[in-house]
This record gives sequence, structure tokens and C-alpha cells, in this order.
Amino acid sequence: MDKVIIDTSAWIKSFRPHCDKALSDLVKDLIIRGRVLLPGIIKVELLRGTRSQREYDRLSDLLKGL
Repeated sequence: MDKVIIDTSAWIKSFRPHCDKALSDLVKDLIIRGRVLLPGIIKVELLRGTRSQREYDRLSDLLKGL
């Protein structure tokens, strides 16, 4: 099974409430199928963009499973 690295910009777009449904569905599908690789640099970029400690903690917990 091939693994996929999702670019930081795609992650950010997929988090937005009015995200393109196709992108959101693709990211969800890749996660569910266990196909996502999350390099440390992308994880750091995502966590650095959080606006509060609560948001940081929540996102950090969600990303631990990848």
C-alpha cells in the first residue's frame, strides 16, 4: 500500500469550514485507510499555526494517530 504525504497547505485548506468537499473527502479517506505519512516538519508547521494552547493540544492529539 502506497503512503501519501499531504502538504501543509492542503492540510490547512482541509481544516477550513468551507473547504472544497473533494479535498476534505480525500484527506479523510487517506486517513481512514492509513495511507498518510506525517513528516515532522509538516506537523511542526501545522502546530505552529494554531491560535491558542487549547487548539494546539487538540490538533496535537489528533495528529498523534498519523
